[in-house]
Amino acid sequence: MNTSTPSRLPRCVAAMLALIIAVPVALMGVGVAAAAPFVPMGHTSEGLPIYDLQETLARPEYSNVQIDTTNVTKENVINVNGFEVDTSGTYTGWIRWRPTKKNASLRVTNIGTYRTSDGKPHQLQGDFIVNDYQKAVFSIDGPAQGSNAHGTWFGAGGDYKYPGTVAKYMDYTLRLLDENGNPMPENIKGLAGFQDLDGEPNNGPKEGVQLLGGFDGAYVRRDTHLAQYGFNGWNGGMDPNNNLFDDHAQKHYLGVTFAGNTLKLRYDTVGGRQASVQPIKALVAYELKYDPNAPDTNNGVPVMDGDGIPTQGVKNGCLVYYVGGDTINLATGAKDGDCWDSSQLTRPGYTFKGWSPDRNASAPQAQITMPHENTTVYAIWVKNVRFTYDADKPAEYTGSMPGVPDAREFSPGATVPNTSPWKTGATNIIRGWRFDGWKTGRDDTSAAYGFDTTPITQDTTVYGSWTPLTINLHYDANGGEGSHPSQNTRWDTTVTIPNDVNGSFHRDGFTLTGWNTQADGKGTAYQPGKGVPMVDHDVTLYAQWAPLATTMPETGSATLAWLIGGGALVLLIAVGAGVCVWKLRRKA
Repeated sequence: MNTSTPSRLPRCVAAMLALIIAVPVALMGVGVAAAAPFVPMGHTSEGLPIYDLQETLARPEYSNVQIDTTNVTKENVINVNGFEVDTSGTYTGWIRWRPTKKNASLRVTNIGTYRTSDGKPHQLQGDFIVNDYQKAVFSIDGPAQGSNAHGTWFGAGGDYKYPGTVAKYMDYTLRLLDENGNPMPENIKGLAGFQDLDGEPNNGPKEGVQLLGGFDGAYVRRDTHLAQYGFNGWNGGMDPNNNLFDDHAQKHYLGVTFAGNTLKLRYDTVGGRQASVQPIKALVAYELKYDPNAPDTNNGVPVMDGDGIPTQGVKNGCLVYYVGGDTINLATGAKDGDCWDSSQLTRPGYTFKGWSPDRNASAPQAQITMPHENTTVYAIWVKNVRFTYDADKPAEYTGSMPGVPDAREFSPGATVPNTSPWKTGATNIIRGWRFDGWKTGRDDTSAAYGFDTTPITQDTTVYGSWTPLTINLHYDANGGEGSHPSQNTRWDTTVTIPNDVNGSFHRDGFTLTGWNTQADGKGTAYQPGKGVPMVDHDVTLYAQWAPLATTMPETGSATLAWLIGGGALVLLIAVGAGVCVWKLRRKA
């Protein structure tokens, strides 16, 4: 941006290092990433890789340290040595630290964040050490107004005390410190960025940054308006930038990755230019991991695609890398053709429900929004409930019970299909008993279990319900008159014929001589007081009748002889008696 005199409002401070962490993808004009996400599109003459800012992601390991100087206040600047402090700027809140010697230094206590191995963020500090300078300063740019409104930003810039035609630069070292002021580890990797690097038409003076040491990658758009110069340097190129928050501003943006705790760079400008940082999100790759969330799981987790990095719309959950802010449909447990299904991950006694960023969640999430950090989602397991069949052998049954289906496990809330082959009403399962279905309890009053309709929420046992089969012993008058109550009994028992049963029947001219299983008397004969075996069907006993004596015995039989003799004797007696009576009447 051009601000040739102190009377014009500059938009930002100079030579800002900014965390590439909060860029809306929409502002970046992002398309779908290339198939090889970490392949540079070129190199500087010094060999520094150059990546496409729109299509290439910085690897996730760079996201743990993020330099952002967009909220520095005067109170954050301490340990000032070798600077003249100038607060006489035209605009409230502007402060300049003008070096008075080489090796001048100051410390800023909040130049971004870093994350430790536990994932917790901490405040990053930095020592700024001047190696060489010419008419340049470190400054805090107070809040601007209007469309370019921003917070208080700290960085290097041109000194407004000097004319706009004078070349100015600040060559300095930035040493990164932890929240306690101790040097960060030498093997750290991180992200930063420079915004609003201005140029001039007609090949005029330009504003730029040279990456002198500690940097291992540069990110610019393919349609960038920046031009390479110096040692790993980029300046504003063909035109100025007049707005911090539009698409054109991104063409004046340089993102960088670094390795190590010490960075060396040089800011160059002419006049009153300043380079500022826009709080935007560059394409930083964050890794998504799936965790089985239990030590006793079997098989695997999703097979992730480490090359594809779509950066538009809702993403499928089968990639390794995502941009912060992406909406991700997590891989499902259904056999739906994605990178994972339930056959790949099992756990004895549990049902997989889905994934959640909270390993202790009770319910899964179908989607997550990718945070600006590596993220793990955890398998959510629900302990299964057991469904058991109990045949519930009747106490009176002395035989062996047939087997029942094995116990099964279900996810709470599922309905249970009936896998038993026993049909309600069947009488061929155990001898002498009818199966009346599966009940919720052992007693006869328990309700029938609702297969396929009742959600199972706890361990459940269903019990076989049995009713004994009964048969009857009937008495048939078989031509006579009368009746006797039938006797009811279970299968395979013996029924005793009542002693008084004969008194319930009669037939004129006949006497009841006993009972038989056939009406014609050719079956099995029984007498009162005797037992009748009852097997598996009703039995009818038929009364057996004998007529009273009304016919002569056969000729030649002893009985006949006695009858003739007896009859003659009776006749003689009768005749004699009649004669006596007649004589007595005559004498009289």
